[in-house]
Amino acid sequence: MRVLLQFPEGLKQEALKYAKIYEEKGIEIIISASPSFGACDLAIDEAKRVNADKLIHFGHLPFLKQPVVEGIEVEYIPYYLDARADVPAKIMGKVKERGYKKISLGTTAQHMHQFKEWVKSIESEGIEVVYKKGNFTFEAGQILGCDAEAVNVESDAVFIVADGLFHLTALSLIDMDRDIYWVHPYNGEIKNGKEIIEQTKTMRKRSLTSAFYGKTFAILVSTKPGQYRLEWARKLKERLERLGKKAHILVANTFNPESLTNFNAFDIYINTACPRLSEDKELFNKPIISEPELSLFLKMLEENQNRE
Repeated sequence: MRVLLQFPEGLKQEALKYAKIYEEKGIEIIISASPSFGACDLAIDEAKRVNADKLIHFGHLPFLKQPVVEGIEVEYIPYYLDARADVPAKIMGKVKERGYKKISLGTTAQHMHQFKEWVKSIESEGIEVVYKKGNFTFEAGQILGCDAEAVNVESDAVFIVADGLFHLTALSLIDMDRDIYWVHPYNGEIKNGKEIIEQTKTMRKRSLTSAFYGKTFAILVSTKPGQYRLEWARKLKERLERLGKKAHILVANTFNPESLTNFNAFDIYINTACPRLSEDKELFNKPIISEPELSLFLKMLEENQNRE
């Protein structure tokens, strides 16, 4: 049996340890060296190319529901990290300060093994904790950078436990008129998440303004199974062309600034893949428009066309 092992960037130092475990069982192991940034980022192309019988993806909970993707069996092995023991107490401090009675709570895959204990601890203080399963998540209460529906439940406030802004700003996709807090799992700091989200939205609007007069668009389509959206990209291309813009679809497994810059022909990138790409927009040196702001951008273009 031949198995391809895939690790996110922070776990690649563990690759040889796990390879040895499987090799001792008589399994032929090949290790993917491609970058991996999430559960949707499966090395299916590599697995097919090396004729692997199975892909084992480390570090995340399942994203795609089917156990077989494009003929390759996929197994997810999560990698859990312990947050501070006083996370519930930190949350309760803010809850008592503001007088909340009902909160929404969500966290990332790395802390889902602690999630139910947090809920139990907070509820023991007489506070109702609500959450649900997201559109793409594996467990209720889990959030992704592209899916924060787990906390889109009626409550007085939302608390997100995550060590980066990527998961917090996923809430910008949801129209939420309530207090939002970002709780850092390792230093215990609590910040006003709503302010951070509004700052993110303001930065995105500035990016739209600079992109408004662009003429040539590159629509980025990822071949990763969890991100592949060619039909949506084709519709975007048609819509942009109706608005008098030039648009071309670029396809790749992983997009990097160097390869895109070499085209030297595009004014703006439209990202149909993972929204994380927009976090590196400074490296691309051109505006990148992702799903959260795309509808607003297209509306701006259509309103301008109607005025002409």
